Amino acid sequence: MKSVFPALWGISLLLSCQASAAEQAKALASPWDGSIAQTTVSNRPCAALPALSQGVTASGYYTDKNHSIIDQERLHRYKAATQSIYDTATIITRLADRYQQEGDLGAAACAAADLATLAKANSLTGTMQGNQASYVQGWVLGAFSIAWLKIRSDSQIEPRNRSTITHWLATMAMQNRRYYDQRPKAEDARNNHRYWAGLAMSAAGIAANRRDLFDWGVDSARIGLRQVTPDGSLPLEMGRRAKALHYHLFAVTPLVITAELAKANGIDLYQDNDGALKRLARFALNGITDPSPFVKAAGVAQEPITLAGGTVGWLIPYQHRFPAPEQQAMLDKMSSKTMLYFGGLPPR
Repeated sequence: MKSVFPALWGISLLLSCQASAAEQAKALASPWDGSIAQTTVSNRPCAALPALSQGVTASGYYTDKNHSIIDQERLHRYKAATQSIYDTATIITRLADRYQQEGDLGAAACAAADLATLAKANSLTGTMQGNQASYVQGWVLGAFSIAWLKIRSDSQIEPRNRSTITHWLATMAMQNRRYYDQRPKAEDARNNHRYWAGLAMSAAGIAANRRDLFDWGVDSARIGLRQVTPDGSLPLEMGRRAKALHYHLFAVTPLVITAELAKANGIDLYQDNDGALKRLARFALNGITDPSPFVKAAGVAQEPITLAGGTVGWLIPYQHRFPAPEQQAMLDKMSSKTMLYFGGLPPR
């Protein structure tokens, strides 16, 4: 009698392969998926975009090895070199938020047209001159990718523009990823820069339905979460002297937003490393009202923190998941709720 085990094994392997293929084909989700409850058409004209080059040349503006003291002349040159990039990202993210907040189909159409224009010109996919240029590329990649995630539910966007935009985002993401992959032992491959690149990669991966990019972004967040100490600090950010508190808040931001993107796809980063993200969030928030642990660890007084989207905007989704009255009190005092690097308004 012939054994049935080879046949059963073959069937099992086939089913396993089919399941794997189905998993890969499953579209990656975002917190902004789903139709807008009520739509309107404002008929406002689309704003003119600044022309963006394919390459970026940008240099850092800190003068000390701890990257804590700003040279104002270098900062001025940096702003001059990047202003058009940030202005463009600001226009598009505001349009995307208008669609999310008001259901404005005109805003979604403008944002899609703007992204398609940038994509067809291969904007920001050329040579990145200097480390800072790669950081800028990663930051605005996150802004553009999340802006796209906010408007992609609009069924009126042309299919051709959809594929053009998502291909461009994936191309930019692959280039930005190579920067970090080629320098795995560098500090910026382990500190807040890597977490921001991870957020951009996760968002671009969802936009292009590229599991490889999405997974790289999630893994980048885990690089940071593995470094969180029992007290909730990040040693590399504590080395920023007077800006240690600022950079803890700057580092927790992409980690929380990446956790939200991951959560939409069944991955709970909030539980990694025994709840490292919650420890980090608590430690950074406590530092706003009582910076003494930072003063002691960094050895210098900390710069004051302004409650705004750029420092605590990540609290909007975080408070929803882990409500606390002191967090709500901070949210109530915020002067703004948006941050360009995470695409304007965070997930609701």
